[in-house]
Amino acid sequence: MMLGLESLPGTTTIQMPNNELRAQLNQLPGAGIEEMLLSTESYSGANTLGNDNAMFAMTLHGHKKYQQQSFYAHKSYFIFGNKVVALGSGIKNDIAEHETQTTLFQHSVKNLEPVEIDGQQIDTLGTDSIYANDTTLLDPAGNRYFVTSSAGQQVHFTYQMQQSNDEDDAAPTTGQFATAVIEHGKAPTNGSYEYAIKIAAQDAVKPIYTVLQKDQNLHAVRTEQGVEGYAFFSPTPTNQAGWVLSSASASQIMLQASPAQDQLSLSVVNPDLALYQGQDPDQVDANGEQVEVSIYDRDWRFNLSQPVISEFTLKGQWQLTGSNSQVSVQSASKENTTIRVTTKDAKPKKFMLKKV
Repeated sequence: MMLGLESLPGTTTIQMPNNELRAQLNQLPGAGIEEMLLSTESYSGANTLGNDNAMFAMTLHGHKKYQQQSFYAHKSYFIFGNKVVALGSGIKNDIAEHETQTTLFQHSVKNLEPVEIDGQQIDTLGTDSIYANDTTLLDPAGNRYFVTSSAGQQVHFTYQMQQSNDEDDAAPTTGQFATAVIEHGKAPTNGSYEYAIKIAAQDAVKPIYTVLQKDQNLHAVRTEQGVEGYAFFSPTPTNQAGWVLSSASASQIMLQASPAQDQLSLSVVNPDLALYQGQDPDQVDANGEQVEVSIYDRDWRFNLSQPVISEFTLKGQWQLTGSNSQVSVQSASKENTTIRVTTKDAKPKKFMLKKV
């Protein structure tokens, strides 16, 4: 009994037929018979603030080897204690034959373990349902999902016998699974999603949070405790709903103001390891599309990570608390303050600011 590999929890995927999911292994120059597809995207990484707050964000780009080079998405996860806020934007591809989906969960229900959806318990094989409005689900592991509806993008839930293949010899397997996905349709042009999770939920109360921004440049969230998380996929001004006004570079910023609003705790990182600059020419063909190469014959795999600068602007006038060679105030006025942070190895830099 195997999971459906096209619907791994948390992933946004094109729903290829089962017989097309098997890897096509090739002999690669400077390597063996393998498959480790390298992405041309450099934005993928994480950040933390304190002991209970974290985030992960990435730019997804499908590979030409499997005719998915038109597939893009921006994905982020903001974690606050046992709560997760998941955002997706810019979901697009030109593959009209197959559905594109974001999977909430896929659980084995060997003993007909129940799933709860909008207060209704479901444990009947053959269930296949669509939910068009805001939807709340409780999976068999006790995690509760709160899906915010988007126009034309519905929650699809199935509770049924599922066919898959063994990961070792590809032999056919079957099993009983409960699966919930967000449907983005075929060849989506600007799909998106928003949902929250309470891990090991003790109640059915939706987490309180605010999505400050969700577009192709930025995902940003604020909790009721005032923790803010920003995934800048590219340089952009914000809509000024939070503390951060703009970023001059791709970066991840987490922050929290003190109760008196006179101090800010921050954690900043650019997730690019910067092992090389620009585009590795061997990774793309004459049309700029990805080709398959091995990590083992990349000269840059021996390179050391280079320092990367993140520069962003905050509301109000601030100054550093203490000295820090990796953080500097570039400019400050009563209206705003521009901060420059240097990071390396994609490791977050944590620091404090105090109001002037």
